Amino acid sequence: MTATTAFYLHADHLNTPRLATNHAGQEVWRWKSNAFGEGIAIETSGSGLSAINLRFPGQYYDSESGLYYNYFRDYDPQTGRYVESDPIGLKGGLNTYGYAYQNPINNFDPDGRLVWFLGLGALGGAGTSATAGAGFWTMGGLLGGAVLTASISGSTPQTSTETETKNCPKTCPPCRTVSGRIIPVGTLGYRPLDVIPDDQMQHGVYGSHHNMFIAHQNPNNCQCFWQKQSYVLKPEQLPATAVPMEHFAN
Repeated sequence: MTATTAFYLHADHLNTPRLATNHAGQEVWRWKSNAFGEGIAIETSGSGLSAINLRFPGQYYDSESGLYYNYFRDYDPQTGRYVESDPIGLKGGLNTYGYAYQNPINNFDPDGRLVWFLGLGALGGAGTSATAGAGFWTMGGLLGGAVLTASISGSTPQTSTETETKNCPKTCPPCRTVSGRIIPVGTLGYRPLDVIPDDQMQHGVYGSHHNMFIAHQNPNNCQCFWQKQSYVLKPEQLPATAVPMEHFAN
């Protein structure tokens, strides 16, 4: 049986992971960046934490492209902008490539599109034509981060051999998306088509492709989530059982 080591992630005020420690409180991983997320993560030799690819909330670092996957779009930390235009067009503002209204110190966009706000609605400027329909998270609208820290604490175990079970339900309800669709665990999901020229290669394939994810559910808290896969598929390669990605309601 392979032993499992517990590490703890420490986040900043936006719940961006900045530090990882072991059980003794020793630093084993750190990510420093500028305001727009440009910076290289540093790991302690032998810690094996190079696989930590979490960046701003909802983002995953891709070492091949240097971009941060943000579910429906890809974020470039060197420019502080998205690579793709806003899916809702000018309803999100005149700058359709901007990230979190160009204020990543106080705002973040967890999926690169109009955000589902857990009942809070879109925050900021909802009454103006330039921002009507635009969605982003802002710390000022979330009681100083109290709502965020309730779901992702400052020190969250990444993996552990000692699982807390006293507050865990015996069985989990099925994973359900915000539209009400039930998604079985293991279902293959795909993002909207990344449209690129046929003579351009990304992720080992030429031309337009879908980024792929698999549905998972945490047995400890029943939270459902999409886990990004290391491969992409052309539209004609999508299996019949694959579904378009949606946010989970649970």
